[in-house]
Amino acid sequence: MPVAELRVLAASARRVDELTGRVRDAFLGQRGVELGPEWVQRRLDEARPMKLRDVARRLTYDLVARSQRIALAKARRRADATLWLPTRLHERGGLLYRTSQEGRGDVGLRLDQLGTVLATCGVLRYHDQHWSVTSSGRALVD
Repeated sequence: MPVAELRVLAASARRVDELTGRVRDAFLGQRGVELGPEWVQRRLDEARPMKLRDVARRLTYDLVARSQRIALAKARRRADATLWLPTRLHERGGLLYRTSQEGRGDVGLRLDQLGTVLATCGVLRYHDQHWSVTSSGRALVD
């Protein structure tokens, strides 16, 4: 059982109530999103009376359901009328199986998320549909 990973999730969820101000805003990012720190905190609070195995099973179910929703949203019909699903994880008869390994490379950088974090920290500013570096941001680079 991935106890270490559950500990990391629990520690991150606890930070929701420990952080304040701009640091908290940057940590939380977009509010109310599935799998975000506040979501994890609520799920773990609801799971307090449950056994660890059941908590892990419930979180796994949530992750698999989310991956299936994303794959279905990105599905495309091919010219030969077959359906293309952008997923490596499949379910048949209540069992999960993967068709290939995940890539070994680093997680891709999502510039919109980085920009939002830097804006929350006062390094960047978004105005009139473009980003600019603030005076505080310039001071960090100089």
